[in-house]
Amino acid sequence: MKGIAVVAECNPFHIGHQYLVTGIKEKYPHHALVAIMSGNYVQRGDFAIADKYIRAKTLIEGGLDLVLELPFPFNVLSAEGFAFGGVSVAKRLGEIAYLAFGSEYPDVDLFIKGRDILFSHALEQSLSNKIRMNPTLPYAVLREQCFYEQAEGFPSDFIRSPNCILGLSYMMALKNTSITPILFPRKQIGQEKHDGVSGQHVRRLIVEKQDGWQGFLSPQTKEILDHAEEQGRFPVVAKNVEKAMLYTLRNGDEGKIKTYYGCAPLASRICRAAKQAKSLEELYALVSAKQYPRARIRRAVLAAVLGIGEEEAKQEPECTVVLGANSKGREFLRQIKKTASVSIFTKPAHAVQSGKMLPSWLRAEALYSLAFPKPREEGWYMKTSPYLIEKESVQ
Repeated sequence: MKGIAVVAECNPFHIGHQYLVTGIKEKYPHHALVAIMSGNYVQRGDFAIADKYIRAKTLIEGGLDLVLELPFPFNVLSAEGFAFGGVSVAKRLGEIAYLAFGSEYPDVDLFIKGRDILFSHALEQSLSNKIRMNPTLPYAVLREQCFYEQAEGFPSDFIRSPNCILGLSYMMALKNTSITPILFPRKQIGQEKHDGVSGQHVRRLIVEKQDGWQGFLSPQTKEILDHAEEQGRFPVVAKNVEKAMLYTLRNGDEGKIKTYYGCAPLASRICRAAKQAKSLEELYALVSAKQYPRARIRRAVLAAVLGIGEEEAKQEPECTVVLGANSKGREFLRQIKKTASVSIFTKPAHAVQSGKMLPSWLRAEALYSLAFPKPREEGWYMKTSPYLIEKESVQ
């Protein structure tokens, strides 16, 4: 059996994700559909709104066959780092034939052409010159200018779309691998009723306790999240631990912080802002500068709090943890365990004992345990089992 991988956050798993899953399974019914899913943090530098085991359960109930964890810190890196981590796990599983992702422009040739421009030496040189001449302009704006100076025939919003940037990063990470990319049209969730509604919109409705978010989720996902809320496991928000994060930053050493992932140009601003800020939102606002998007600032703050070293972001993941599986996924798991070059652990305790979980990963789990509505003991995840069912999920 061969596998199809999707690198995902599913924060939360909504009907747009379901649309992609259904499309993949209809076209490739004999393949195992494997999610390499962010753990308890997401790429925008934030806490996942539900923990990884809760979200894995929604994926398995939504039709995925196997859910593996995208190891920390790859889930909180830039688009390039996120894609590198996800593709590295997929490649090292050994039996992944395809990597699937959704896009507003589902054209593989367009993405190959775009990749070869965006990650070219010529664009890198042009971008360096523009940054030197325009140091206060946002990086994304300068990169877009460089891209369209060299590109023809691309949609005007192509390089602005986060999904397209991530797709180009997947294409770069897939280069020189045997995995074939497949693209599916991206469906905005709720487009029949509310054009442009996104996962971010759903999270905002949840956090602000507004009605309507349930309509963007399947009945199974809603039931799972309702039960998690009763247990005090949902929703998880950074605000619950912002004082602890601010305390850590106020007592941090600026020289040390400069060595952490993405922090070199921001360390001074972060340290100064932490002395004044009384909330994370105020901290982000004080650190803010025109050339740095908010997501980059959040990632840098998280790296400073958790001590994510630059070197950690450059090495390939050494292990992954099973978060959920159905019968087909368990069969595929038995198959890949024989040949995979990445360690696959079913019990988190074994991953910790192996020494392959990076120190920042363990620190991240400890912080997340305090961010639940009802804080949990450190190491709670060590006692948590993957969500396993004996049959394939009915969509």
